[in-house]
Amino acid sequence: MEKISIAIATFNDEENLPYVLNSVCTWANEIILADGGSADKTLEIANRYDARIFEYQGKWSYTEAKKAAIERATNENILLIDTDEIVPKYLAMELLYIAEKKIAETVFIPISTYIIGEFLDTNFFTPDSDASLRFFQKSKVNISIFNDFLYINPLHETKVHYIKYRGNNGLIHFAYPNPYDYIEKFKEYYNIEANGLSVDLEKFIKENLYYGVKTFKIYEKEFSGIRLIISKILHFLNADKAERNIQKKINLKKYHFIADKFIEEYKGDLFQDYSLYKSNLS
Repeated sequence: MEKISIAIATFNDEENLPYVLNSVCTWANEIILADGGSADKTLEIANRYDARIFEYQGKWSYTEAKKAAIERATNENILLIDTDEIVPKYLAMELLYIAEKKIAETVFIPISTYIIGEFLDTNFFTPDSDASLRFFQKSKVNISIFNDFLYINPLHETKVHYIKYRGNNGLIHFAYPNPYDYIEKFKEYYNIEANGLSVDLEKFIKENLYYGVKTFKIYEKEFSGIRLIISKILHFLNADKAERNIQKKINLKKYHFIADKFIEEYKGDLFQDYSLYKSNLS
């Protein structure tokens, strides 16, 4: 069986890290972790999974750290993954099969996105439409960084494969486990450094979200999931501090419930399941 390395960048990720590592530790041969000086339990957790840890030097950047983790991988086959993602079992078996049978040298993986506990899947935004090149042979790609964004491009005449989403084989991405994370990301994008929520920022978000609800209303069925996400954010913004704390706990619990279900898939003998998976494809 072909060996596979996992490349991952971390910075104070103790909340998410056990999930992503639990989803790869049973079948990956190596976990490369580039850390930016975490002050929480991130490194302690990584050590439990025998990850190869190195501290990224210089000004911290997830993008630069991901590139550094890829470069330090000792295996040719690499899966690049973020700390807010999980590899479901059926995706893991598909990747193992692709590597073993040498089906492709670069692989685009469908992304199953969850926002505040809701699965984002419409005719306009699907796991297939959000597919990303995450699984590749290191010698068959060119890796570059521009404007703090990581570009992974197949070299000329490299075999490329697109995994077709079948309901259980998309890379799970928890974009925002709760409304607070969504708002914090807005603060980051707009360089708002003050502690707590800015009144102007709240007004900006509300105005845009209210417009979104109005726009999506004419697509009631198509965008029902998106409208539910928006309504949750608006509810959070309109709540007082006590209610916000309650909402954060509720949504965090839902995030854990969903993540636990995917990790539960790995109970049992993965390689026995993989043998059955291969025989069904023969």
